[in-house]
Amino acid sequence: AFDLAPGARRFRPGHLTVGSPGGATIQRGSTATGTAFDDLCPAGSALVGVQVATTAGTALSRLGAICAPLTPSGADGGTVGDDNSLPIRGLGAEVLTILHCPSNSVVVGFTGRSSALIDQLALTCAPVTVSTAGVVGVGTTTTTVAVGGTGGSAFAPTACGGSLVANGVNIRAGDDVDALGLTCGTASFG
Repeated sequence: AFDLAPGARRFRPGHLTVGSPGGATIQRGSTATGTAFDDLCPAGSALVGVQVATTAGTALSRLGAICAPLTPSGADGGTVGDDNSLPIRGLGAEVLTILHCPSNSVVVGFTGRSSALIDQLALTCAPVTVSTAGVVGVGTTTTTVAVGGTGGSAFAPTACGGSLVANGVNIRAGDDVDALGLTCGTASFG
């Protein structure tokens, strides 16, 4: 459940929404190759993970977003609901691995390695929080395990920033995953 700060008042919101615009992160990898895909989570949902496959343990060959709705849940403010998978981008028949945020956390950024492709990926996750003033934000971040290889160069952590949460992915893919970025939005009670 979402964390309420000590002394916070109870909310009886109609719903917790993830809206836009919050912008998009920089895309890591090659933005000059592959086909562009902007995969947005359904309204009221946030990105909670991805399905990925690697080519012989090196670069990412396929990637698809996993979204979940944010719903109110009594005094705790809300929970992250059941997963909803978006289309898998890229080619190949490799087995998919799931990178998923901890329970009741959402994606707020990512780290990894890239060159002409996304070589390695780990997600940065955080719980959605509610302050005593009723301000919705994000809590302490954690990072998932990394999937992929050691090719390319490590890139700087890429984050939505502030209290924004990811609500989609910007992917460039052909035979492999060429580039990855996030679309970001604000979480708020509606």
